[in-house]
Amino acid sequence: MAYWGSAPIILVSADTEEGMAAASRSVEAAGGRIAASVDIDTATDRLDSQVAIDLVWVDVAVDHGPALDRLLERLAVGAARGDFAAMVVIPSELVDIVASQIGGSAVSILVGRNARALDAALADRLARAAPQLREDGGDEAIRRHDFPMESFDQPHRPIPLLREGGDDGEGRGYEPPPRPAVVDAGMIRDIIRGRRLRDELFGAGLFADPA
Repeated sequence: MAYWGSAPIILVSADTEEGMAAASRSVEAAGGRIAASVDIDTATDRLDSQVAIDLVWVDVAVDHGPALDRLLERLAVGAARGDFAAMVVIPSELVDIVASQIGGSAVSILVGRNARALDAALADRLARAAPQLREDGGDEAIRRHDFPMESFDQPHRPIPLLREGGDDGEGRGYEPPPRPAVVDAGMIRDIIRGRRLRDELFGAGLFADPA
């Protein structure tokens, strides 16, 4: 039996019904629960008042100007501090705007609403997020706190030291975790600047078609 207390808590902010539906489907598939659904204009204030949250899901279809800028800045700061994980779902038209704000941060940026990509990104973000303090119930709480008493009666045994490239004595070598890819924010700004210069020289219509 699943208990709400142990489910990941997710705050969703979307400006379309399609975006809200996509978030709800992925959250349900991940076994999480939506704490609240708020609009872009009030999402920043809700984050400041939210007691515990595991992940913030933002889905925007259009540019909301200063309100979106404030929200993106709040997401980048909160994700960097480890307050919550965060992901932003956008159309291709908003890539430049969003990447210039949070490119290279701990916030995941997804272009489009591909269901498999959304599910994978949500699972990855939740796996990296530190669980927030909340009350569990039922057997889940018992499994977490009912420690066997013999563990305190046994004499102390040294813990084998694992070294990179070495072995722990039982055939299990230590492998360091993979390092996340680093995105250069300066490179993103250079790309945006180059695109704007290109449009000034050739006009925006010439390169509108990716083909």
